[in-house]
Amino acid sequence: MTLAVSIASPFAARPDETIGVLAVAPPPGPGPELVELTVQFQRVLAERTSGVLDAGHLRARMGGQGSSSSLTETDRAYEAARQADLARDPQRAIGLLQAIVQELETMADGEERFRQWKRAMQRLAKIESDLAGHEEQARAAVERLLRAAPDTQVEPGTNLAEQVDAMKRYLGKLPRRRITVSSPSPGVRVYLDGRAIGTTKTAPVLATVPRGKYRVSGMRGELRAPPVEVDLGERDQTVTLDFTVPEVLRPGNGPGLAVGPLDRAQVIAAGGYLRLDTVVTTHLLQEEGGVSYFVASTYDIRGGKYRLAGIIRLYNQAPPVGGLAGLADFLLGGKPRHGVVAEFDPLNPRLEALDIAREAPGRREKSKTLGWVAFSTAVATVGLSGVSIWQAVSASSNYSKARGQILPDGSLPPDRTAFDGFNAAGDSASRNAIIAGVGAGACAVTTGILGYLSYRQTGEIGPFRF
Repeated sequence: MTLAVSIASPFAARPDETIGVLAVAPPPGPGPELVELTVQFQRVLAERTSGVLDAGHLRARMGGQGSSSSLTETDRAYEAARQADLARDPQRAIGLLQAIVQELETMADGEERFRQWKRAMQRLAKIESDLAGHEEQARAAVERLLRAAPDTQVEPGTNLAEQVDAMKRYLGKLPRRRITVSSPSPGVRVYLDGRAIGTTKTAPVLATVPRGKYRVSGMRGELRAPPVEVDLGERDQTVTLDFTVPEVLRPGNGPGLAVGPLDRAQVIAAGGYLRLDTVVTTHLLQEEGGVSYFVASTYDIRGGKYRLAGIIRLYNQAPPVGGLAGLADFLLGGKPRHGVVAEFDPLNPRLEALDIAREAPGRREKSKTLGWVAFSTAVATVGLSGVSIWQAVSASSNYSKARGQILPDGSLPPDRTAFDGFNAAGDSASRNAIIAGVGAGACAVTTGILGYLSYRQTGEIGPFRF
């Protein structure tokens, strides 16, 4: 069977391969517990193979959401490019402007984004047209600018003005082609190379442009349809903007997808929309009794097929020691770690038959050494406290006896032997009381610290099980 062949075939990342890890759950999408486990698993997988995109890059691909820059930042970057141009540093200005254009083209279409793009392209074209040896670069920049914004006006009498006039004549001589853009969803704002050309209502949006290649995209509220590259060469073209994939994207949940774990067609479509070579999905399963499992599945997006899945059992909603690492190794190498990871068939989820330990693998009786030491210091605290009290009472008694040797007139007796002996005994007992008291205090502090550490390690108070 095809499924059996797929399950036996892990994936080995190529140097240029892009891998996306996505949490999946039916609408409204992945919850916090799955999101947290997915983030952990993505990090573990990234340590073992190249090409694994982090959450920020995936969000950026989900229709420009989560882009590494904002329009405010690109605006500041443009000012830096302008200052470099005024300071007669054209190479730095060109580098900055090219980076700005590239960043803007990753963002969702809109009036402000297009205004900034047009401004950056116009300055880039101006610098290139004034720079010796950059004639081809200048021509390419002007053509991109005029195809996207044919109404562009520039200062007359400049090199850029000559380039713009020449390009307008060239484009004006090209055959005209019509592009028709429709969508099953009403109210879609349509963009041609970033320029708004209309909104779909009861009829498609039409545009007539010079022959060539264009990028068509659309926005419906906050949703962005996958951009479509259109070659208007020999004939007119019709484009349909599909919002099926954008509707299931959840950039803030993992990121993830609001689809069922068995909806393989949607997962593969989303992988293609996100320009991924391999998708690794994660989801949670729960059996009767509240036992939870974490499942990771892999998909070959280029081949349009499911590969294999692995599963680990969760203990108190957390993976076992080495569980995520074992799961990543299984997906990459196809060999499950006995007792921790098992192969899993999502179409036949027999959880009770899985070869996974019913107790957390690697669980060992935790050392109670700290508990015993804490118990011993507690005993020492009690003992030293008793010694301190006893010596304090003894000191008080001896000092009282010494005072009893003083004569009624307040003078010392002729024979001071007994008086001095009682005082000496009182001083000795007082010192012992102080030393024992300090020792008891130190033991009490040690007992508290070791008792806390023992509780953190074993979850028990002292060496005893309650």
